[in-house]
Amino acid sequence: MDKVSVKALLYVLSIYLFAFLAGYLISNLLDNNFEHNAQNISKTYISFNTFLKIFFNNIKVFIIILTGFFLLKIPTVINLVSNGSTLGFFLGGISLDKLIDVLPPLLIHGIPEITGFIIAAYLVFLGKEKFIENKKFNFNLLLFGILIIFIAAFLETYISPIFI
Repeated sequence: MDKVSVKALLYVLSIYLFAFLAGYLISNLLDNNFEHNAQNISKTYISFNTFLKIFFNNIKVFIIILTGFFLLKIPTVINLVSNGSTLGFFLGGISLDKLIDVLPPLLIHGIPEITGFIIAAYLVFLGKEKFIENKKFNFNLLLFGILIIFIAAFLETYISPIFI
């Protein structure tokens, strides 16, 4: 694990988890109650067009996170806080009996999607010097992040709706 900067990874994960917990707690304090309605997903959702929309939207987020490399990490931190708190707020507003219906489709695509975003944020938090030190490894990590985003979009379009 000599090529991976534990410090950068801990920064990224700490920001995301802190935002997630804050969103979760705020949602509980406000006593939110989100309803899960499977009728919202139609057969037209599962299409190549939907896949492209999701993939390009996630790539935009990936690129926005990477712009933090040049902009003092500000877009990266904003995105980590925004995504973490939104997920926490959403999950905090779902009752425990409904959680079993919501978690499987969310986790199927959410784990790889969030992992892809964490990879992008990690590369930003490495900084220029550390990125260049292990240029080949980090460039491959960047490509791996894009691949994970691609897989997440596929899962979100074609697999997650099966579990809704």
